Amino acid sequence: MDKRSIMAEKRYYWLKLKENYFDSPKIKKLRKIAGGDTYTIIYLKLQLLSIKNNGIIEYEKIEPTFQEELALKLDEDVENISVTLSYLQSQGLVDVNENNDFFLIEASNNIGSESESAERVRLFRERKNQKVLQEPKSNAVRQRQFRAKEICKQSQHIPMIEDYINNKRYNGNYYLVFKRDEMKCAICGETENLCVHHIDGYDENKPQNSNENKMITLCRECHSKVHSQSIDIPKLKLESIGYFDECNESNEMCNDSVTEVKQISISNSNSNSTSNSNSTSNNKDKKDSEIEQEFEEVWKIYPRKEDKKKAFSAYKTARKKASFDEIKKGVETYSNHIRVSNTDKRYIKLGATYFNGECWANNYEQSEPKEELIKGKYTRAQVEEFAKQLNISYEKALKCC
Repeated sequence: MDKRSIMAEKRYYWLKLKENYFDSPKIKKLRKIAGGDTYTIIYLKLQLLSIKNNGIIEYEKIEPTFQEELALKLDEDVENISVTLSYLQSQGLVDVNENNDFFLIEASNNIGSESESAERVRLFRERKNQKVLQEPKSNAVRQRQFRAKEICKQSQHIPMIEDYINNKRYNGNYYLVFKRDEMKCAICGETENLCVHHIDGYDENKPQNSNENKMITLCRECHSKVHSQSIDIPKLKLESIGYFDECNESNEMCNDSVTEVKQISISNSNSNSTSNSNSTSNNKDKKDSEIEQEFEEVWKIYPRKEDKKKAFSAYKTARKKASFDEIKKGVETYSNHIRVSNTDKRYIKLGATYFNGECWANNYEQSEPKEELIKGKYTRAQVEEFAKQLNISYEKALKCC
């Protein structure tokens, strides 16, 4: 390989920061900690360190601990490294896998790279595309995209991107997808660490892949699982966003295989409606007020009353899969299981988690509570029988034991 070939393989990397980067509440909070400016610099150094690995820093085991290894690479104090990593984890800015590798979530959105040859190809295509101007978007479309962006700005969970990236990679539909999906993962309902996923894969030569109905909101964990093919996007969800509606010759995904997937989806939904007597088909005519009344009844007996708004949103989705009686019975069983097992509050599922996970269908073992062995020889049932025979209250019978 000659010098020119070697030079052609040179790659350039960059890290883009938004102009309001230091106005972010998480960065402001980091800077207010004693020594915060040092931790902020370390965070920037970590992002630069991960730039060639798409936001991932691998533990190479050069030093006994990852913190010591990072301190060596960044020429920083070990204690300062530890404090910075602890803060980033607490704020959801970094994730750790089983190999102790670190994934800088925000950095992955801001990293870019390009080889010299790729740059030449890009410039050539840009010059070529200038000859064939795209049809300008209507004012109504631009207004929809603008309003969606303004709404997303109000949520700290939505990663903002440059308009240039939005137009080039997402055809201007980046924020529209978040708004349509209610700013939560289409698979698990998570509202943190979100991204927009191209269902048919991103391809600059297939702009139709960036249409609004060809993209969907996923959290980072589900996004990774979808790419590794360990989970699939629910077919009913694809139908609800109109994924199957746009079927033309330019889109290779709209072929017989997709038609087959659609048929499978329809058959699955039919089988589900048969197995659940009061499931999806019976819920279509339900009014929001009725669903809300049902939820209030279920919420009264749910064992952990936090994030009611998210729980209600998840409940509405759950009602499309099961009847009110099924869900209520499941909640009663779960609530009783929590009471009997004396489960610590932190291990009780949040309402949104319970409904999104279809946990009403779970079987929870009903065991005798530990405290029901009275004076080492009586069970609760025995004390209740004793109270019944003497026609006294359970509390009085308990004192007699």
